[in-house]
Amino acid sequence: MQTGNDGTSSSLPPPELDVPGYSWGLINNQKTYKMVTVTNYFSRNNKEGKAFILLELQGDMELVQSLETGKFYATVRKCTLPTTFDEHTAKMLIGKQLPGSVERIDCPVYDYLLKETGETIKLTHTYAYSPQREIGADNVKQLTNYSLH
Repeated sequence: MQTGNDGTSSSLPPPELDVPGYSWGLINNQKTYKMVTVTNYFSRNNKEGKAFILLELQGDMELVQSLETGKFYATVRKCTLPTTFDEHTAKMLIGKQLPGSVERIDCPVYDYLLKETGETIKLTHTYAYSPQREIGADNVKQLTNYSLH
């Protein structure tokens, strides 16, 4: 707990825990969670031709090192989540956050078209929503050992 200049207390995490890539939510007795954001929605048809809505979820920004150049670049993970919502409800949810993360998961090999180059590559992973990834006390202690400036 922090104390402000006016003597009031805050339940925000201390500044040394302001870690890029983590959104802090104070939920359930001061536990903290990564958050995802609803960024878009899509209408699709199932195999029977019935329409349904997918929400697009986006995780926090993360830094990734290129295998080719060794340089770092910023990226975000995205995935879609099927819903039972109508389009109006899905539109209202854009910008909302919920606890969880977008995780990379292994899957059978498939072809993926790179829109920028037109090249088709083979991938063996996809991304999926993982609910409420708690950042426990052990992780918080570990994070405080890093210099963040």
